[in-house]
Parts: sequence; C-alpha cells; structure tokens
Amino acid sequence: MEMKKKILVTGARGFVGARVMEYFKDAVAFPSEILRAAEPEKGVIEYVKRVQPAAIIHTAAISDIGECEKDADASYLANVVLPDALNKAAFEEKIKILMFSSDQVYTGMKEEGPYSDEIELPEPTNTYACHKLLSEKRTLDKNPDCVHLRATWMYDMPLYNHKNRMNFLTLALKAAQTGVPMDASENSFRAVTYVRQVAENLEKMLLAPGGAYNYGSANDLNMYDTTLYFFKALGLEEKAQALTSKTKTAGNLWMTFEKLNRAGVYFDTTTEGFERVIKDYALKV
Repeated sequence: MEMKKKILVTGARGFVGARVMEYFKDAVAFPSEILRAAEPEKGVIEYVKRVQPAAIIHTAAISDIGECEKDADASYLANVVLPDALNKAAFEEKIKILMFSSDQVYTGMKEEGPYSDEIELPEPTNTYACHKLLSEKRTLDKNPDCVHLRATWMYDMPLYNHKNRMNFLTLALKAAQTGVPMDASENSFRAVTYVRQVAENLEKMLLAPGGAYNYGSANDLNMYDTTLYFFKALGLEEKAQALTSKTKTAGNLWMTFEKLNRAGVYFDTTTEGFERVIKDYALKV
C-alpha cells in the first residue's frame, strides 16, 4: 500500500503547532484525547498504524517552567511518557519523527557558551529541561533516526482563536505601547527566532539524520543589545534606551549551529528575523 503524504502534528493549536499546520497544507492534527491519556502508548500506536502518515512532528508539551516545577508528574507524562509512545509508533511503522526539545537543556552548563549540540550535557537546573533531556536520550536510544530540535525562544504575533503565549515580540510591543521598560540583561546571551521560519525549515529537517540539533537563529548580541536593536528596527531610535531596562541577570542559553548547517538548514540571524517580522506584519507603534 502506498504511504500517504500527510504529516501528523501534535499540539496543533499550540504556539508552534499552529504555525506548522499552516505551513504543511496536508497536515493532520493528532487527536488530543489520545495524547492526553494517562497511558497513551496503545492509543498512539493504533492511531499511527491506522493513519499511516509520512512523518510525525511532535510539538505538544507542558513547556511552562513554573508549571512543571509545581507538577513534576504531569511534566513527566507530557514530556517523557508521551514522546516515548510517539517514538515507539514511529519506529514500528518506519516513520520519520521530529520532536521539539528546548535550549533549556543547557541550563546546567557552567561555561558561558556558545554551546554545541555535540557535547555531553550535565543535568539541567529545572524540571522541564531535565525531562526534555531525558526524553532525548530515551528516544534516541530506541530509535537513532529520531530528530530532536533544541529550539530557541520563539516569537510571532498572536493567531486568532489559537492558544497563544507571551513571547519576545509581544512583550516588546507591550513595552513600546505602555512605556514600561522591558527587562533585558547585558550578562545573558541567547537567540530568539521567528517561529514562521521554524516551521518553514522543518521540511528539510524531515530529511536530516537522527540526533539532537540546536535549532533557530544565531545571535551574537547580549539580550540588552538584542532588545535595543528591535526597538530601533521598529523605528523607535530615540526611545529605544528608555524602553530597554538593563539588568545584571546571568544565564546563557547561547548555541552554535554547525550541525544544523551541515544538514542544509539555515536561519536568518536574530536581527535579520526582526527585520522580517516587522515587514511581514507592517508593524508600527
């Protein structure tokens, strides 16, 4: 029987999943009632066997760090048990599976970075990240063709009638509209990435060898200068410093992308992404 070309997407109404559904026109939302089962393996495997998709893109998660700390059992079910079930189904049916991990897996690093995705990682500093890293190890041990995407902080404008969350873009626009400065640290380095490019590059990642990949935009600026750049790009040159409050908070999630580039995947830099999103939405304050 010829395999259908549909892509199964978990978390189809979430921040990332909704954009994935927009990009892959033949995408099918994985039924949430199957994913939320206390023991999801049987239902997941049966559904995948029945649908026979070309690939699975797993975006569903409990990603709120505070929520995971409050309910570690729920985090374990969503961020470890469910990926195990999806991975088993993909392996048995010989289906490619992409899973969203997080740059939070680097929170246990003592060095300043940037961090390569080809190094051994110490235990992260929060429950969410610990479960993401555990999921990476467990699924890759069982299925070396599985791909994990250690995604950066992502941003976009809200989507109507979808589950949205505060992100760099909406926080910055709120600061510009209210005049209340946005906190940003000179001692912190991390990338922020336009989520629509995250979705666009998944097509190439479906052809990538298995493993964990740092995934997103490169950024050499600290978070204070990153935020300052956004306000200037938005045309707020004179107000930029007043809208960007310096903090001394440290905590790098700064990554390198050589492995991703070897797979033929390239992103705009963080600052280039800002220029694109401003143009895409004709943003003005």
